[in-house]
Amino acid sequence: MRPMFRFGSQAKKFLPANSVRIFQDAISPTQEASLMHELFPILSRRRYQRAHWDSVIEGYREVERPFWKSPENEATIAKLRGQISDFVSSQAPGAAEPLGYTGEWLPVHVLDLSEEGFITPHVDSVKFSGGLVCGLSLLSSAVMVLSPEDPVLSRSSDAKVEMFLPRRSLYVLSGPARYEFAHSIERNRDNSNASSSHGGSEQTKESEISEFSKRERRVSLILRDAKVEA
Repeated sequence: MRPMFRFGSQAKKFLPANSVRIFQDAISPTQEASLMHELFPILSRRRYQRAHWDSVIEGYREVERPFWKSPENEATIAKLRGQISDFVSSQAPGAAEPLGYTGEWLPVHVLDLSEEGFITPHVDSVKFSGGLVCGLSLLSSAVMVLSPEDPVLSRSSDAKVEMFLPRRSLYVLSGPARYEFAHSIERNRDNSNASSSHGGSEQTKESEISEFSKRERRVSLILRDAKVEA
């Protein structure tokens, strides 16, 4: 299946094609159910938080998973990491270095975003993580928006990219998409406002857009490679 993006008319000038990728159906419904079976009792003991310590997220709860009790879940995470590694190495000979991939992985960051929650535009910290930010969407589809860090460009919708993330899809951000574009998950939008105006070519149909216009509770497994000091 083809990736689902909508680029503003200026976005492709600043965002190379290999710096962002969406893999649809990255896991099966059975694998999703197994992951949530392990995560549900852990997450249910935590309350949804109104605000994150850095004011980036609202309506969330989170936990880190350095390991998984279920061998099936361990295998699922290993498969995803392998898929990401294969994608990085397939870009071109020696592509891993410019993409910033280190080959070492941080513990999985589990982020449970309520139906009313949202994530404001931000670039993930580079203090500990490397050149990849990847996310697996569980329970719900979502729209992720990439907006340039440049304060002038960020005010223009023509320089933004909408990423339509189906349930059980895996996104990969690297290079400029990782370091030069902020990513966000907006508040739920009404169906009447589901198709925002962009000056560029649209790579999705309106019927596809409406599928993502109402986000339910979404659990994302965020996979980051570790920063390796020279």
